[in-house]
Amino acid sequence: MSKLLLWEMVGVAVVTIGAVLFSLSPLANYDVQFLAAIFIVYFIFRGIFNRIKNFYVIETLVFVFIIVSTVFSTGGAQSPFFFLFYFLLFATSLLLDSSTSFVLTLLLVIAFLGTMGTVQSLKDLLPVFSLPFIAPFAKYLGDIQRKYYQQKEELSRLVEAKKKLQGQKGYQEEQTLLFLTTALYRQIDDLKERADNFMGDLDLQYIRRKIKNMADLVKNFRDYVEKI
Repeated sequence: MSKLLLWEMVGVAVVTIGAVLFSLSPLANYDVQFLAAIFIVYFIFRGIFNRIKNFYVIETLVFVFIIVSTVFSTGGAQSPFFFLFYFLLFATSLLLDSSTSFVLTLLLVIAFLGTMGTVQSLKDLLPVFSLPFIAPFAKYLGDIQRKYYQQKEELSRLVEAKKKLQGQKGYQEEQTLLFLTTALYRQIDDLKERADNFMGDLDLQYIRRKIKNMADLVKNFRDYVEKI
């Protein structure tokens, strides 16, 4: 288990339990003011720390607290806002690890069963027991999204590696071409000097040898470029 996953699970557990206790405490009478204060603090910190790599974890925990406290303070399983839990489970599966979504689902079921008191009918429990069935589907969607982003990142790395390789290849070709032109220029300059001071067969043999060297040099350059 990674350190980030451990912090996600602990954070979700603490925030969920804290939200349930808040909704059951006398402070729930000031829930509107309290949630408004949370939003203000959240937007202030978002403007300051939004560049932090794992700031999305804090954002998720804020919305977990807001949704859980809202649902439990407005009737629990009978709350008109109960459907927000479905969106919350999907969001936690997409933003956090899928295991964290299972922890959240388990805590919600335990919290509902512990706060419902006497159950009048099975119908009262249906919304609660629907939550564990949402979690696997949310996990599936979360795994698909993470796989998509992993493939996207891998493709980006391959494109960058290809660009880097092409840049190195172009640099090698440029340096080789520079070397070839310099060597040919020297050979041509030497041949020009021999031609201007031509003395006979000895210079003719020298010129032929130089021409052969130039042809070999060009051939070697072609072979090297094909290899790179």
